[in-house]
Amino acid sequence: MPETVRSGTSETTVRVSPARTQSAPNAVVLADWLEEADLPELTSWLKQRLAQTPRKEDFAVTVIRGTEMIPIPPVRTAAALERELALALGENRSPDVARPSPEELWDLLLGMAPEPGEAWREWHWAGRIPAPGDERVRNYAAARLFSLLGESRVFLTLWPEQEADWLPATPEARSGKWLEAEWDAAAAPQGFEVRPAELGEQLWPVLAVAPGFRLPGVAALAGFLEAVRQAAEESAGAPVLQRIQQGRELYPNYVPALEAGAGLAE
Repeated sequence: MPETVRSGTSETTVRVSPARTQSAPNAVVLADWLEEADLPELTSWLKQRLAQTPRKEDFAVTVIRGTEMIPIPPVRTAAALERELALALGENRSPDVARPSPEELWDLLLGMAPEPGEAWREWHWAGRIPAPGDERVRNYAAARLFSLLGESRVFLTLWPEQEADWLPATPEARSGKWLEAEWDAAAAPQGFEVRPAELGEQLWPVLAVAPGFRLPGVAALAGFLEAVRQAAEESAGAPVLQRIQQGRELYPNYVPALEAGAGLAE
């Protein structure tokens, strides 16, 4: 395990200790981001995870449909899990329920992290995880998630296997001894910054946050950056300027946004 983590030109000491683990899977099923053919395999995979969990009461599943979160009641058998999952995915399903945007979905997911514990547990996301369209928003979401995984002590795994190298996910098959690495987060001079952190051969997106700064939601940040983009168009007018002025506190160190707002004001 490396003794330091490098971010830019600075290095920070890493504190390493043996990692405690606990078999208490927490699964989030993204109903709007599944294909019809996924359902049999998804059900089989969840039943297998339930069978591998010693204390069935430690196994949790929540279905997200639209912006609604539907917790599956505690189950002890595969048959009960299959029945409850089918109900959550299909019962009273309204065709009028709109699928959230990727940014809105990310806000939901970040708000669903398991409560912090002393032992590391599994957090499963089942569905094809959508990436925010703006690269800056995508990096921000990944950095928020990376921080959250450490704070909650959870491994993130994705089902089904998918191309998501930008996410700090862990392969499901794990064995051997695990270590916990901890280091002090750097502070930003104002607002927040997303910085790459190099730990050995791994590169992670991490957040540097100014003391007392409240991080924006993913959808709010995406909306602000979209207003900045629109400010460069000839058709931009007062409403766009107003959106930028109202949103500057979300991303106060984003100089291009301030310049765009000043240009419109003139």
